[in-house]
Amino acid sequence: MSHGPRLSRAFAADAAKAACRVWGMTSEAGCRIVGSFRRNTPDVGDLEFVAPLPVDDETDWLYEEIRDGFDAGGLFGDTTPKLAGRIISGVKRGFLLATIELDHIHVGTGEVATVPIQIHRYMPGDKGNRGWIEILRTGPTDHGRWFLAAWSKAMGVPFDRQASMFGYLRDAYGGQVPTPTEEGCYERIKSKFIKPEDRK
Repeated sequence: MSHGPRLSRAFAADAAKAACRVWGMTSEAGCRIVGSFRRNTPDVGDLEFVAPLPVDDETDWLYEEIRDGFDAGGLFGDTTPKLAGRIISGVKRGFLLATIELDHIHVGTGEVATVPIQIHRYMPGDKGNRGWIEILRTGPTDHGRWFLAAWSKAMGVPFDRQASMFGYLRDAYGGQVPTPTEEGCYERIKSKFIKPEDRK
């Protein structure tokens, strides 16, 4: 949850478009904007994304795109699209969470602001945890608490045991439960899919 200045939805959308273009964070690449932006709030405090982790010896393309995606002053006449800003923490190969600040100028209005960005990684595939990470990171916090309580009841998780650890939902015995899709997560608690804008 962000506690800084709020950004208009239009400004946040323009900044997200720029970041996605330069860093290649497309839906085809398994990336999604989450947080309050996904819930269609009129303004946001930051931009949050989910993106896949590399599998096995796969190159961490997102790490490389972020590393190379900031303007270093136009050295050697590089015309590759770049972003202005700074890496705050976490950007390394196989990172789970990165915090970045993007200095953005809105294309249409010329408005300038610093946009806090967080990128959360999930394990892709049928045994991965994309669904739970998307629910958790889309929020809001109260919805996450409600979901965990419903999950604990549905899975028989004892009251003294955590229903979520290290990014995975757990069963009654503490074992990891694969959650490749959000829809599948809601099915497990016998709930219809709740649209992000309806999550309270």
